[in-house]
Amino acid sequence: MVVVGQLEVAFILGSLAAGIPVTGYVYQWASRISNPVFGWISFIFLAIVLCAVYYTIASTVLPVMFSYEGTPTNAWWITIKLIGMIGSSCCSFAFG
Repeated sequence: MVVVGQLEVAFILGSLAAGIPVTGYVYQWASRISNPVFGWISFIFLAIVLCAVYYTIASTVLPVMFSYEGTPTNAWWITIKLIGMIGSSCCSFAFG
C-alpha cells in the first residue's frame, strides 16, 4: 500500500518536472511573475541550495558508496569539483 502511494507521488512530481522549462528556469519565470530583482534573488537562492545539495551528497552519500573516509575537507573538495563539472558542462552546451 505504501509503495502505491510513493509511486503516485513520484508520478505527480515527474509530470510536474516535465512541464518546467530547463532553459532560464529560475530567473526567467520569477522575472515574468514578479520583476527582475526577484528573479535574481531566486537565482541566488537556487545557487545556494544547489551548493548545499552537492555538499550533502559529498559528505553523506559518496563516502558510503565508494568506501572512503568522509571528512569535511574531502566533502568541500568534492563539492567544488562537482560545481566545476556542472558549470563547465553548462558552458560547453551554451557556447558550443
